[in-house]
Parts: sequence; C-alpha cells; structure tokens
Amino acid sequence: MARANINKLRVGGNVTYVNSNQQGPQFGANNAIGNASAFARIMFMPRNLDLTGLPNTNPVTRGPAFGWLNGQADNPYWSVANNSYKSNVDRVAVTTNIGYDILNWLNFSFNGGVNTYSDRRVTAVRPGSVAFQGAGNVIQDYLRNTELESTALLTADQNITEDISIKAIVGANINQRQFESSSVSGNTYLQFDIDDIQNTRQVINNGSGFSKRRLFGVLGDLTLGYKDFVYLNATARNDWSSTLPTVNRSFLYPSVSASLIFTEAFGIESNILNMGKLRAGYANAGNDAPPYSLITTYGLQPFYGNNVGGTQFPITPTNGNTVSGAAIGGFVGDPNLTPEFSKEIEVGTDLNFLKDRIILSATYYDKRTTNQIANVPLPSASGFTTYITNFGEISNKGIEGALTVIPVDAGGFRWTSVANFTRNRNIVEKLREGVEQVVIAANFGDIQAVHRPGQPYGLLIGSVAARDNEGNLLINPSTGRMLTAINPEIVGNPNPDYTIGFINTFTYKGLTLEGVIDFRKGGDIYSTTLQSYLGRGVTQDTEDRDKNVIINGYLGNPGTLQPLTAADGSKIPNNVAVSLNDYYFGTGSAAINGASEFSVFDGTTLRLREITLGYDLPAKLLAKTPIRGVNLSLSGRNLWWYAPNIPKYTNFDPETSTFGASNAQGFEFTNAPTARRYGVNLRVNF
Repeated sequence: MARANINKLRVGGNVTYVNSNQQGPQFGANNAIGNASAFARIMFMPRNLDLTGLPNTNPVTRGPAFGWLNGQADNPYWSVANNSYKSNVDRVAVTTNIGYDILNWLNFSFNGGVNTYSDRRVTAVRPGSVAFQGAGNVIQDYLRNTELESTALLTADQNITEDISIKAIVGANINQRQFESSSVSGNTYLQFDIDDIQNTRQVINNGSGFSKRRLFGVLGDLTLGYKDFVYLNATARNDWSSTLPTVNRSFLYPSVSASLIFTEAFGIESNILNMGKLRAGYANAGNDAPPYSLITTYGLQPFYGNNVGGTQFPITPTNGNTVSGAAIGGFVGDPNLTPEFSKEIEVGTDLNFLKDRIILSATYYDKRTTNQIANVPLPSASGFTTYITNFGEISNKGIEGALTVIPVDAGGFRWTSVANFTRNRNIVEKLREGVEQVVIAANFGDIQAVHRPGQPYGLLIGSVAARDNEGNLLINPSTGRMLTAINPEIVGNPNPDYTIGFINTFTYKGLTLEGVIDFRKGGDIYSTTLQSYLGRGVTQDTEDRDKNVIINGYLGNPGTLQPLTAADGSKIPNNVAVSLNDYYFGTGSAAINGASEFSVFDGTTLRLREITLGYDLPAKLLAKTPIRGVNLSLSGRNLWWYAPNIPKYTNFDPETSTFGASNAQGFEFTNAPTARRYGVNLRVNF
C-alpha cells in the first residue's frame, strides 16, 4: 500500500498478490458408479477391519487391491495416492484512489481497480481405478475471472447555518465481470504415474465457457443534519445493465432514512443513559439477471452419457471423418426479463449506557423482493427443462440485536463482550401465475429443494413413510418394515430458527485474546453420510444389530396404503419384528433405501468458532524505522462443536453444504469432513 499527499491532492494505491496451491485426493458420493472418490466404500467398512494392515496395491498391475470389494471401489489408501486433484490459483488485486479538495467544502474522489484470478486445475485418475473403465483419465481445466470496478464521486459538505448541515454526493460507477473457462480431457494413460494430458492416448476438448456482464450506474446521496442530533438522508441510483433487454435495462432505486439522537434533542443528561438514538429507513434496491438469460444458448462438442460412459463430440466414425456437434441448452431464455426489486422497511434503536460500558442495538426489518429471476420448471415434452423468467415474490422479516458490555477496564486490562442475535423468516409469498412450485435443486434420489407459495424459502421435499389419518406409521405385514407413501412431502426446512454469536476480547499491554462462540438453532440437513453410518452400522449409535425390534405403528395394506383392520374394525398394531440391521438397511428402512425423511436431521449446533492470540510490538521499538506496526497472531478455527440432534457417535458436523453458498441449502452428499484450522499470521504496516 502506498499513499502520497501533495497540497490538496491525495493519491493512494494497493497491490495484492496471492498464490494458492491445493493438492489432495478426490472426494464425493461414496456410492456413485465408477466414482474414484477416496471415500469409496470407507463408510461401509466394519470398524474391526484394519485397512492399514491389508494390501492396497496390486503389485503386477499397480491398480488397487481391495479384497472382496475389488471392482466395486478403489481402496481408499490407493485412491489417496493415485487419484488426485490439484489447483493452482494466482490472484491479483490492484486498487488506486485519488482525492482532490477543490474547495474546503468540495471534494472529488476516484476509486478504481481490478481483481482477477486464474485457476489451473488437474484432476487425475490413474489406470486400474474403477472409474473410466480402468484406463486412466486426466482433466485439465483453466478458469479466469476478472472484475473491473471504478467509482467517481463529487462530495459537498457544508454547514448552511450554525445549526443546519448538508452533505451531498453525486457520482458514477462502472462494473464489469468477465469469466472464461476451458477444459480438456485425456483418456487412457500411456505411463502409469505421469499425470499430464500429454501422457494419454486420446485427447478430447470438453469445451469452453465465456460470460461478460457490464453495469453502469449514476448515484446521488443527500444528508441533512440539524444540531448534530437529527439527520435525514435520501439516496437514488440508476443502473443500466447489459444482461437485461434494451427496454428494461435501465432501473432506478431510491432510499430514505432518518435518525434522531433523542438524548441530545431533549437535553437528557444521565449517568445511566448517555446516548440514545432512534432510526428508521425505507430502501429500494434493484438487481439484474445472470448473463445470457434472454435467449436459449448452444453448447459446442456436447457429451451424452453419465459417469460410467457415453458419447463425446467430436466423434470419429469408422470412415475416419470427424463429426463436430452442438447441442441446444436445456433452458429457455426470456426476452422480456425485468429487474428484480427489493423493498425494505427498517426501524431500530441504539442505546449507550454507563459511558458506553453497555451498548444495545436493536433492529426490525421487513424486506420484499419482487420479480425474482430464477428457473421455472417446464414439462419434459417441451424439449427443455427450465424457463428463466421473473417468477414471484419473497419476503424476509426479522430482528437483529447486539449487546456490547465492557465488564472490566482498569490497569491496562480490558474485557469486551459482544452478543449478537438474528432471527429471520424467509417466506415465498407467491410464484408466477400457474406455477405451483419452483425446483431450485434436484439431486440424487428423490430429495429436492423447492419454493412453494406461503412456505419457507428452499424447503426440502422427498419421500416419506405412509401413515394413517392420525399420523401413525403403516407397517408392511410381510416384512415388518415401513411402507412408503406415493407422493413426496415436505421433509425439512434448512432455514435456522435463529442464530446467536458471542465474542469475547481480552487486551493487556499489546496482548489480545479473542474467542468466538456461535449457536445455531434449527436448520435441517439431508445427509447421505449419516444415512451410510446408520445403514451400515459402523458407529456405536446402532450397535447390537442382530437384536429384534418392533416398529411402533399399525399393519398396513401395501397396495392401498390403508390400515389393516380386525373383525371389529379396529386397526391392528404392528406385531412383526425386524432385526435392527433391517430397520436401518433396505426398502422401508430408516436409512439406506428408506424414505428420505429419515435422513433429515436437525442442524442445531453450538460451536467454538475461533480463538486468536495476538501481540502488537510496542511502538517505541519501531520509532526509528519506516514500520508503523507489527502484529503476530496465532489462531485456531472450528475447534469444537456440539450438535445435540445428530446421532451421538457419528462425530458429524452439520455445518456443511454440497452446493456451497447457492440457493439450495440443507444437502450433504458425502462431503469431505470439516476440518480444524490452525494459523500463524504476521502483519507489518508501513
């Protein structure tokens, strides 16, 4: 970082370069056909079987050796050594800022920069693996993302009178995001242990991707103040987006807010309440569409098939003439897309007590998002899967609170404690006319994430056990297992009821110790890891698998899914026993091959999020150097958690998501386990 001041001119800049190298085994669902995952059948293995003491490599073929599981999966030890994923990321961020004081009350500023990264990935599966027919495969991907951002502002800040102040800002903003990708696949290794595309017999171009989005906006911000205790603010911004139709690409969104420091306004002088503020606001925000959402696009050199095999274009038939191909995309674009808009009303208060030793902040908000842009499902007979369009309205209502307390501040020692509380209710108010639900994620099996009118955002739906009209389970009289209902139902809500965070900071003579504790109440998760643990009986949660149990319920007719009745018309209680193993494994069970509802768990979690210990060198030691400050810190993250509603002995962390930060939450398809992280950080300021 560099800064320079020349009279009224200020110039600054910052350059950051980060290189990240990642290398590790391949992960993923443990039951996918032809999967080279290191998890393979690891969740199926009996705990008394020590894989470490068994051969993992065939000495003749150099392929995996996995005992009776040969041909079904790769030995995990062999997979870790031979099936790899490598990523090398170069990230560069350059920013510059210029400020000039035209007058003592008028200022011009410019901030601009570029943030770009390139990611080179190599995924290798060596010969002998169950994946890629045992021939070996290398995939080389190249991704590049570049974002350009610049903002120019003219700011006027002046007191009109002794009591009235005004601050006005006008400006313009330009943003461009560009993404490029390419992928090449090589099949059939020539040499066993050279993970390079040139070491393969057949090289196929997997295609490339490109997208570019531009956004230009003009903005204004006006703040009026009266005696430093009343403030009125109004903003407006108009954007023009390249991703929307010409007639809809311009959209305006304003906001207004007001705040009153009532302790100043009414002359309240108190040793208890030293500052009190009330605030309220209304904001309207606009959002554009993803690139290329207006028309249906094509993909070059498509692949038809699955992870076991298929046809990849271009193809070379027996006559030797190579045939290229192009495939129409699975979605239909909407040439009449309009921007999304979010309107929000917010009210709150800030109260400071005992000379800021206690600070309380509370906020209530009501946010409505209309004309949301998303994929609406289409009938398969249309030849497409989805239609990208404006589909409905979603609301977010909630409260946020923060309490800061300084219990001790004496003799150079200071203890600061902060508690945060958030409760949000995200509801799908309505969908496009004629649409009953929008599927936002369709996955392995029958589990899905959907939007339904009047229901929470992103509900999980899936198969459920058949029940009578009183909610009792219906049991198959031939097997003693549960019958499965015909129609899927809601099986989970991934949204938490509320979250609480605790931050405690202790400082003393340059030393700082900080701890962060989180609590999340609710938020369901569908987990194939837990399903496998319970279904295969590999944890203590389901020990004594041979004992018999009788499932609480009534005998049901497998054909009609109605209760069987005795001669007097009463329902017949289940009296057919099953082994505990059969209760968790097989059709009608409570885990593997059972209804999805039994693999959904409450994700309530108490977590020690982070502990950091840092030390700042005394300023006097740096007085004669160009260094302004030095800080050395040690940190640990995700050190401990407790999830009371997860099977006790699985040691499963529910803070995971197969789809990352996307709209589809509450899914875990054999993700890599979460990890504790330890770090050392040295920060030097010049």
